[in-house]
Amino acid sequence: MLYARGPPLIIRFMCRRWLLISVAGFCLLACPVIRAARLTGVVTDALTGVPVEGAAVSLLPDCAVVSTDMNGAFAFSNVGPGRYELEVSARGYSSAGLEHIDIRRRETGVRHFKIPLEPVSYTAEILVTAEPVEVRFRDIMTTEIPVELLADEPGALEDPVKKVQTLPGVAGSADFMSVLYVRGGASDETMLFLDRSYLLNPYHLGGAFTVFFEDLVDKVEFYTGGFPARYGNALSGVLDVTYRSGDRAKFRAMADLSLISAKIRLEGPIQKSRISYLLAFRRSYWDYAAEMADLDDDIAAPYFGDLFGKITYFASTRRISLSILDGADGLERFTLEDSAENPDAEDSTFFYLNRSRLVDLTWEEWFNPMWNLTGTVSHSIIGTEADLTGTDPIRAEADIRFLMSDIQISRETETVRYSTGIQAGKARIRLNSFLSDYWYSTSGARQSGNDNPGRSSIQFTESFAFQAIWSELEWAASWDRLMQATAGIRVDRWESTGEITLAPRLNLMAGMTDRIRLRAAAGIFYQYPYDILESATVYGNPDLKSERARHLILGLEGDVTSFFKIRAEGFYKWYDRSIVNHDTREAAWEALKRGNPFVNEGRGFAYGGELFCQLFPWRFLDGWFTYGYSLTRIANPLHRENPEWYYPLQDQRHTAHLVLNVRPLAGWIFSARASFNTGRPNTEITGWDLELDRDPPHFPIWVARYGSLNADRTDSYFRLDLRIRRMKRFRNSELSVYVDLINVTNRKNVYVETYDSGDPQETEPEPEPTYNLPFIPVFGIGYQF
Repeated sequence: MLYARGPPLIIRFMCRRWLLISVAGFCLLACPVIRAARLTGVVTDALTGVPVEGAAVSLLPDCAVVSTDMNGAFAFSNVGPGRYELEVSARGYSSAGLEHIDIRRRETGVRHFKIPLEPVSYTAEILVTAEPVEVRFRDIMTTEIPVELLADEPGALEDPVKKVQTLPGVAGSADFMSVLYVRGGASDETMLFLDRSYLLNPYHLGGAFTVFFEDLVDKVEFYTGGFPARYGNALSGVLDVTYRSGDRAKFRAMADLSLISAKIRLEGPIQKSRISYLLAFRRSYWDYAAEMADLDDDIAAPYFGDLFGKITYFASTRRISLSILDGADGLERFTLEDSAENPDAEDSTFFYLNRSRLVDLTWEEWFNPMWNLTGTVSHSIIGTEADLTGTDPIRAEADIRFLMSDIQISRETETVRYSTGIQAGKARIRLNSFLSDYWYSTSGARQSGNDNPGRSSIQFTESFAFQAIWSELEWAASWDRLMQATAGIRVDRWESTGEITLAPRLNLMAGMTDRIRLRAAAGIFYQYPYDILESATVYGNPDLKSERARHLILGLEGDVTSFFKIRAEGFYKWYDRSIVNHDTREAAWEALKRGNPFVNEGRGFAYGGELFCQLFPWRFLDGWFTYGYSLTRIANPLHRENPEWYYPLQDQRHTAHLVLNVRPLAGWIFSARASFNTGRPNTEITGWDLELDRDPPHFPIWVARYGSLNADRTDSYFRLDLRIRRMKRFRNSELSVYVDLINVTNRKNVYVETYDSGDPQETEPEPEPTYNLPFIPVFGIGYQF
């Protein structure tokens, strides 16, 4: 199947009435800004931890300068909205700096920083970190994940999305997959963004890795539900990743080599303080290693690689960035020999190549401290080619081109923020394939023997477009910011479905005490048919409408101590207008002839609860624990052989993760990650029948008899990962050596259970379980200056 869901783009602007409403909303909010943010911190000796008295701390670009007291403390009061930098200098120490301190226009809180200074006799690259390092729950329903927490979590195979899988409300499908199942939703119900651009194909090797560079990440925002109106076309969640800009002051470089990939990063100023560049490259080298070891005739090693470049222009009220991402993954052509199960099979060859490109241009403009304009134009190209020759051929060739524009304007005062935006997109999809009959499939049920679907030759070119207008009004109470509410509405028009969807959103956060906060959210969400075959003019149903989900979320979060936080949250989701099809060949064929093999008649629900406990850096410890319970049921009224209500494959009842980092000595970090979850739905095989294959030359084959759809469960899952990292600082550089021990207990976690062909008329097929990752040590070494 080829998937292409999400906002397509070009467009004509909608409804003059909406524009008038937006302008009127801006005019009503002409209130003076109140400068109330406060920056505090402490400067210490990096080697001894002793406070540094008399250090000069500069706040730029305001050029305000203060000196630290006998405790090394400093403070800046009444800091207005904008982006700032801190520079620290002291006699006998190397200077240090902290960039990209963003003060929001309604912010009244206190930011606290710990800044270590290196003595000049031990000159080294300065590492400046914000304290406390925490997974921050801000903007009511947003989970913001600092890059400090992404650095040392073990078992993620250098993919930040695998680290997101340890957060509450998330489940993954397998050790080697990076897809996200959010609160009982399917993987396609979560949208992934990079620098404001929607990623049409964020995965390598079918989902094993994502295109995200872990070393380039500046900020990760994750929504498990109730996301604001600026995001559309998703039913469950949103992952929004922002890359940092290159260093504007000096040249920096990094090289890293591990068993996963080789990486290089270069950055520096083109024009000092004004224009910077960031260039990064990574590639796996398993295929090269197999060729060097003369193993390429026996195995086909997959590969993936990415090239990313970004140029950023900075001015006092303007920032412009241009970024390009070019990625590829695949398998080189190799020969498949005949096998003992099928000795008469012809030799065949297999080839797979997937390429994706993204060009992104973003413009940010601050007209004054209250008005901001942000615009993004992105163009995505995806090309996929797969070819399998022999007795059971498969051919697939696809080309998708996707253009998207996004303009947002905001106005913020101390207590009110108003935003509105226009989004538009257009996509063209060309598909030429020889695949299994897409119109006959049952979610979660295996097909084998005579139940194998036939094959169809599919050739078509389709285009689809959408336009959207959204508005949000956010209000924050003036008494110690004990209340914050956001009301938003989103209007989408899908040209290909001919519908206009209206999606209101409401989020609330209220302080019950100075330590306990109530969080609540409700909203309606729509998603365009993500599988392009489902709504194709000839092969699907062009009259399909968007699927719909309603969210209701309620939770509490509390600060137990200054370094320990707990959050508990419950959710309920209703699905309707879900796209379903038939589970028998005869009914599916009749529906195909009528032109409606897929219809919007499915429905379902999901509910559950989550617990999140986080230990901020305290002495030499930090980490978090998550537990989630979720139940999901889906109804397909077209089912004849299977029950109408069933549990989908993503129904993950119990999920728990423990992540712990220990820093006992300077330069040493020991990390552990323990994960547990109960089994997933599975369709049990209850027996076998011996029949003749329906295709010539009609060999006798075993045909499975299935039990009720997804009524069985796989075994529970457990995995323990460890990571050891040693960092050694030299003059202006740092060497890092690390080892990840994946699945240290070598537990055999079953991913899926398949069967061999058996011996017709003598032996029935035997189960051949496919396991998740065994014990694997992953070594790596990195150097940066």
